[in-house]
Amino acid sequence: MLTRLRLKAARKSIRSSSTEDSLSWLEPIQELGFTIVPGVLEATDIDGLLEELSRADLPRSRAGVRHAMRLPAVAAIAQEARMMGIARENLGRDAFPFRATLFDKSPAANWLVVWHQDTALPLLSTRVTAVECLVPQGGVLAMRPLIVHASSKSQSEAPRRVLHIEYAASLGAGDGLELAIA
Repeated sequence: MLTRLRLKAARKSIRSSSTEDSLSWLEPIQELGFTIVPGVLEATDIDGLLEELSRADLPRSRAGVRHAMRLPAVAAIAQEARMMGIARENLGRDAFPFRATLFDKSPAANWLVVWHQDTALPLLSTRVTAVECLVPQGGVLAMRPLIVHASSKSQSEAPRRVLHIEYAASLGAGDGLELAIA
């Protein structure tokens, strides 16, 4: 049986420049595999992104937009100093964004994503503790891809948009293989 825990987003903002403050949000990633960093994006960042997404001529599925990194506004957000700071603190100084997907839940397009890992690796355990991560608008949920996670249906009539940006530590994947950037 899964135990439900409520996570309170009381982490300090990435805007802080001191190493000590950076570690306040970095430590949970190292210990738990995830953290919430509130206030990373300003309302103007979000408004500009939403406007460009509404005008974008990209193929949309019921779930949203794949290959969203093609949009200049998405690429700009992914490369933004605060976002890169989060990525570099976790992956090293050469971290870079390589893929972005927009998930767009609404009353007309609402779905559940079951527990999974962002990889084809099998789960090592059958006991998982569920953690409810409520990220405020403009906040970032930074997580390792092997964290077992899910996404519930939207409980609101308002749209719920998630811009899922993936970062890598390097282009090389070993044995002469390189990351395919989408």
